[in-house]
Amino acid sequence: MKNRNRISLRGISGALLCATLACHSVATLAAQTDYADETPEIAAPSADFPERWDSGWTLRFDNDAFRGGGIDRDYSAGVMLTFRGRRVAESALSLGPARARLDRLSGFKRRYERAGSTTRRHALQIGLLLFTPDDITTNQPDYDDRPFANLLYLAGSQISINGNASKAYQSTLTLGLLGSDVGQKLQNVVHSVTGSADANGWRNQISDGGELTARYAIARHSLLSSGYLGRRGFDLKLTIEGSVGYLTEGSAGLALRWGRLRSPWWASTVDYSGYASQPSPQRLRPYLLTRERAWYVSSGIRLRARAYNVFLQGQFRDSPVTFSAGELRHVLLEGWLGYTADVGNANIQYALHYQSAEIRRGRGARDLIWAGVTVSRSF
Repeated sequence: MKNRNRISLRGISGALLCATLACHSVATLAAQTDYADETPEIAAPSADFPERWDSGWTLRFDNDAFRGGGIDRDYSAGVMLTFRGRRVAESALSLGPARARLDRLSGFKRRYERAGSTTRRHALQIGLLLFTPDDITTNQPDYDDRPFANLLYLAGSQISINGNASKAYQSTLTLGLLGSDVGQKLQNVVHSVTGSADANGWRNQISDGGELTARYAIARHSLLSSGYLGRRGFDLKLTIEGSVGYLTEGSAGLALRWGRLRSPWWASTVDYSGYASQPSPQRLRPYLLTRERAWYVSSGIRLRARAYNVFLQGQFRDSPVTFSAGELRHVLLEGWLGYTADVGNANIQYALHYQSAEIRRGRGARDLIWAGVTVSRSF
C-alpha cells in the first residue's frame, strides 16, 4: 500500500547477507573423469590459457513474451550486453579498483587466493531491467500489484579459477540508476512496433525521476561431478552466492549440462536464473577440440533467501507503490531449462526461467515465468 514502512539500503548496506541454504547431496551420475583422457567430445577443464585482449561479447534478451501466451508483466524485459577479455580489466569503465577493494574488505580475495586461484577472467556488462504490473494501461497507482520499476546499470565482474579448475570464485560490482524514463520510452517504442497497448503507469515507478543504487555480489562455483551420460559429456556444479545492495540475498543452486560440450563448466550463464545475473567471462574458442558443433541441454534449481528487493520495496526516495518486508515471501524457489548450440561463428542459447511468487497476497501474488535468448561471439 501507499507509504508502507519498508526495509531500505540505509538499514542493510553495512552487512553482507550470505544466508546460504543447505543443498542435499546429489547422487553421482557417473564416475569423476578427466575429460582429455576419454574423448575430445568434452572441453578440458584446464584454466591456464592466457586471457586475450579482446575475447568476445554476449548479447542477452529476456522477455516474458518469449515464453508465449501473450503475457506482459512482472519481470517484463531485460537487455544485457557483455564484453569479455583483458581489455575489460584495463578499461576505465571496468569498476575493477572498487570491486577489488570490496573483495579485500569482505575477505573474498583472501579466500580465492587461499584456494590457489591463479587464473583471472573479466567481464563488463551494460544492462536495462524492466518490471511492470499486470495492467500497464492505467495511469493510476495499483496498490494490489507490483510497481513499475526499471534499472539502467553497469556491472564489472571477475572470476578466479583454481589450478585444477575444480572451483571458481566470482565477484561483481554493479552501479545503477533507478527510475529513469528509459524504461517507459523503450517499452512504448516496442509496443508501438508490435501493436500492443502503451504503458501509461510509469510515473508511479520506483524512484521516479532517478536515484543511484548499487550491488556487490560474490559467488563460489564448485564442480561436483563430470563425465558421460550415454555418449555425451555432462558436468554438475554447485553455486553458492550472496549479495548486498539493491538485491540483498543468499542462494544455493545446482546446475547440470549434458551434450557436446565445448566451454568450461564455470562459463555457463543459464544457471544465473535471477533477473540480475552476474556477467559471465566465458570464452569458447580455446575449447574447440574438433570441427563438430557444440550443443548442450542445461537445467537446474536454486533456493534463494532474499532479505531486500528494491524493485518491490523502493529505496530512499518515496514511491507511490511499495511493499513492506512483511508483505513479501523471503524464501524463493527458482528453476530453469535451456538449450545452447553453435550456429555459424556464434553461440546461441534459449532458456525458460521460473521463480516462485515473492508477493504474499493480492494480484501480485503470482509466480514469474520468462524466457531469455542469448547470442555469444568469441575471438
